Amino acid sequence: KFGIPLRIRIWKLEIPFNIFTNRRMAFGFYGAPVTKFVLSFVAHVAFVIFYSFVVLNMDQQISNSEWCVHFWILTLFVAEFRQFLAARKAWNYVCDERNFVDVLMLLFYIP
Repeated sequence: KFGIPLRIRIWKLEIPFNIFTNRRMAFGFYGAPVTKFVLSFVAHVAFVIFYSFVVLNMDQQISNSEWCVHFWILTLFVAEFRQFLAARKAWNYVCDERNFVDVLMLLFYIP
Protein backbone atom coordinates (compact mmCIF):
# COMPACT_ATOMS: atom_id res chain seq x y z
CA LYS A 1 0.00 0.00 0.00
CA PHE A 2 1.08 3.52 -0.71
CA GLY A 3 0.76 6.41 1.67
CA ILE A 4 0.21 6.65 5.35
CA PRO A 5 -3.08 5.13 6.41
CA LEU A 6 -5.02 7.60 8.52
CA ARG A 7 -7.98 7.05 10.72
CA ILE A 8 -10.75 9.61 10.73
CA ARG A 9 -12.84 9.61 13.84
CA ILE A 10 -16.42 10.83 13.54
CA TRP A 11 -18.12 10.63 16.90
CA LYS A 12 -17.37 7.07 17.99
CA LEU A 13 -16.91 5.67 14.48
CA GLU A 14 -13.37 5.28 13.14
CA ILE A 15 -13.01 5.29 9.36
CA PRO A 16 -9.73 4.16 7.77
CA PHE A 17 -8.59 6.74 5.24
CA ASN A 18 -5.82 6.29 2.68
CA ILE A 19 -5.33 9.33 0.49
CA PHE A 20 -3.91 7.40 -2.49
CA THR A 21 -6.71 4.84 -2.56
CA ASN A 22 -9.35 7.55 -2.35
CA ARG A 23 -7.61 9.62 -5.04
CA ARG A 24 -7.53 6.58 -7.33
CA MET A 25 -11.22 6.01 -6.68
CA ALA A 26 -12.00 9.68 -7.43
CA PHE A 27 -10.01 9.60 -10.68
CA GLY A 28 -11.77 6.38 -11.62
CA PHE A 29 -15.16 7.95 -10.98
CA TYR A 30 -14.51 11.27 -12.76
CA GLY A 31 -12.66 9.51 -15.59
CA ALA A 32 -15.61 7.27 -16.44
CA PRO A 33 -17.23 8.13 -19.79
CA VAL A 34 -20.72 8.46 -18.32
CA THR A 35 -19.53 10.88 -15.66
CA LYS A 36 -17.61 12.92 -18.21
CA PHE A 37 -20.69 13.12 -20.44
CA VAL A 38 -23.01 14.16 -17.61
CA LEU A 39 -20.60 16.80 -16.30
CA SER A 40 -20.07 18.14 -19.82
CA PHE A 41 -23.83 18.30 -20.38
CA VAL A 42 -24.40 20.12 -17.08
CA ALA A 43 -21.61 22.58 -17.90
CA HIS A 44 -23.09 23.32 -21.34
CA VAL A 45 -26.57 23.86 -19.88
CA ALA A 46 -25.11 26.16 -17.22
CA PHE A 47 -23.26 28.09 -19.94
CA VAL A 48 -26.43 28.55 -22.02
CA ILE A 49 -28.36 29.77 -18.98
CA PHE A 50 -25.55 32.13 -17.94
CA TYR A 51 -25.07 33.39 -21.51
CA SER A 52 -28.78 34.11 -21.93
CA PHE A 53 -28.77 35.93 -18.57
CA VAL A 54 -25.89 38.11 -19.75
CA VAL A 55 -27.47 38.81 -23.15
CA LEU A 56 -30.82 39.76 -21.63
CA ASN A 57 -29.22 42.08 -19.07
CA MET A 58 -26.70 43.92 -21.25
CA ASP A 59 -25.73 47.49 -20.42
CA GLN A 60 -23.47 50.02 -22.11
CA GLN A 61 -20.52 49.07 -19.92
CA ILE A 62 -19.13 45.58 -19.82
CA SER A 63 -19.96 43.86 -16.54
CA ASN A 64 -18.16 41.15 -14.58
CA SER A 65 -20.65 38.55 -15.77
CA GLU A 66 -19.85 39.46 -19.38
CA TRP A 67 -16.15 39.02 -18.63
CA CYS A 68 -16.98 35.57 -17.24
CA VAL A 69 -18.81 34.67 -20.46
CA HIS A 70 -15.89 35.90 -22.59
CA PHE A 71 -13.46 33.86 -20.48
CA TRP A 72 -15.72 30.79 -20.73
CA ILE A 73 -15.84 31.14 -24.54
CA LEU A 74 -12.05 31.50 -24.58
CA THR A 75 -11.65 28.27 -22.59
CA LEU A 76 -14.05 26.49 -24.98
CA PHE A 77 -11.97 27.74 -27.91
CA VAL A 78 -8.74 26.52 -26.28
CA ALA A 79 -10.32 23.11 -25.58
CA GLU A 80 -11.47 22.76 -29.20
CA PHE A 81 -8.04 23.82 -30.47
CA ARG A 82 -6.42 21.20 -28.21
CA GLN A 83 -8.79 18.56 -29.58
CA PHE A 84 -7.90 19.61 -33.12
CA LEU A 85 -4.18 19.30 -32.40
CA ALA A 86 -4.68 15.92 -30.69
CA ALA A 87 -6.62 14.50 -33.67
CA ARG A 88 -4.61 12.15 -35.88
CA LYS A 89 -5.96 13.75 -39.05
CA ALA A 90 -7.61 17.14 -39.44
CA TRP A 91 -10.28 15.65 -41.71
CA ASN A 92 -11.41 13.22 -38.99
CA TYR A 93 -11.83 16.14 -36.59
CA VAL A 94 -13.83 18.23 -39.08
CA CYS A 95 -16.08 15.33 -40.17
CA ASP A 96 -17.25 14.62 -36.63
CA GLU A 97 -20.66 16.31 -36.25
CA ARG A 98 -20.11 17.35 -32.64
CA ASN A 99 -16.80 19.03 -33.42
CA PHE A 100 -18.33 20.72 -36.45
CA VAL A 101 -21.15 22.18 -34.33
CA ASP A 102 -18.68 23.29 -31.65
CA VAL A 103 -16.52 25.09 -34.21
CA LEU A 104 -19.59 26.77 -35.73
CA MET A 105 -20.67 27.90 -32.27
CA LEU A 106 -17.27 29.46 -31.64
CA LEU A 107 -17.14 31.09 -35.07
CA PHE A 108 -20.57 32.68 -34.69
CA TYR A 109 -19.75 34.10 -31.26
CA ILE A 110 -19.59 37.87 -31.53
CA PRO A 111 -18.21 39.61 -28.43
